[in-house]
Amino acid sequence: MTTKVWGTLFQYSMEYAVYIPLALAIWLAQVPKNRRALLAVVVALMTHIWNLYLMKNRVSKWYSPEQMLWHGCVHYVSPYRYKEIHEGLAIIPDTSYVMAVSRLLPHLPPRPGRQFHIGYCDQVGEESPVCIDPRTEYITLLRGETNPWPVGVKDYEALIDYLSHSPKWQLIYDKDELLIFRRVISPNGAKLSQSTSGER
Repeated sequence: MTTKVWGTLFQYSMEYAVYIPLALAIWLAQVPKNRRALLAVVVALMTHIWNLYLMKNRVSKWYSPEQMLWHGCVHYVSPYRYKEIHEGLAIIPDTSYVMAVSRLLPHLPPRPGRQFHIGYCDQVGEESPVCIDPRTEYITLLRGETNPWPVGVKDYEALIDYLSHSPKWQLIYDKDELLIFRRVISPNGAKLSQSTSGER
């Protein structure tokens, strides 16, 4: 596990999700029955207060408050129009290897083994500010993305600039804040035909 994802926000650490509630249940079982209900309510209330505090007071630079503050309106409002974004994503062939920003992955059709987070790859296929899997045929990004996990905002913006000017990639869609880049030159330098990695 890397330092980018370490912490209590990463899929609930084992200590928080299992051991502490079990220890609390065992402890409450040993408390006299006339005090058990009151203590359970107090502990539940204190837990909620502590969680609210943690959601507003994080030191991690990867923490995104709008994603965690479920009690605020900003948590439920998206800056993107997903109906239009779905129309744009539909131009990508179903059999293609696609690398996408994490916000877009749930909106792509299931492609087992053919979808990747940006920045996650086993081998570097080209000179880029963010690692690009050499199998990738399409890259889908969003303009103005403030939480491009697992990469930082600066690297994300540098990736957009790199793809926009690289002869290996072609911008084939730029609408409603959605950017779709298609690979036109393979990692080994061969030019790809439109039938291999083209639009449909």
